[in-house]
Amino acid sequence: MKIILTVILFSLGTTVLQAQDSSAVSAQKAYIFLGGAAPLRSSQHFIANVFGIAKIGRKVDIGAGFYGRNFTDNRAGEFNFPEGRRPIHELGEMNVSLGKILDLNKISVLAFFAGPSFVQYVMPYNLRKTHSGGWKGTTNSEFDTRTYYLPGFSARADLLVLPLQNISLTKEAKNKSGLGVGVGGLINVNREITSWGLSVNLVIGLQ
Repeated sequence: MKIILTVILFSLGTTVLQAQDSSAVSAQKAYIFLGGAAPLRSSQHFIANVFGIAKIGRKVDIGAGFYGRNFTDNRAGEFNFPEGRRPIHELGEMNVSLGKILDLNKISVLAFFAGPSFVQYVMPYNLRKTHSGGWKGTTNSEFDTRTYYLPGFSARADLLVLPLQNISLTKEAKNKSGLGVGVGGLINVNREITSWGLSVNLVIGLQ
């Protein structure tokens, strides 16, 4: 499944570039994504994201944003942890990417971006049961945590459709905005965990 998603991510851009109509130009120069990626397998987990992309030239465009995900350790059920004290894996990722924004028509855009990330990963480990208070004591479940700071890599391909145009986000705004949705694929890679999924986002287009 990872191989299939990666091929889709890298092939969508070149495929649509060949079919692009150069006269159909979107009014937006930048886009903000608010949403996340749904897992494609039961072993994967939801990835939240706030991501922005902007046109900066003919050859390359720039993107930057944050990804986050957390999930309960799959061994937690063996130890009967209380709800507020469960071993949670937490990943936060800051990403800067290069790519291309391709105008398909005045309301539709294809965007492909990839680049390095800085990842903070808080990992629970050493899950165990402890006994205290003598033979009539209590048994508790405990764990330790370890924090990793890792290099990573993220790639995404998104089809954006913004049917709502000429929207003013504030009363003082001089430039109009577009509003719509984006769907595509996303993959996050680091030394400890690889995550991928089908991304769905609310998209704001900025002129």
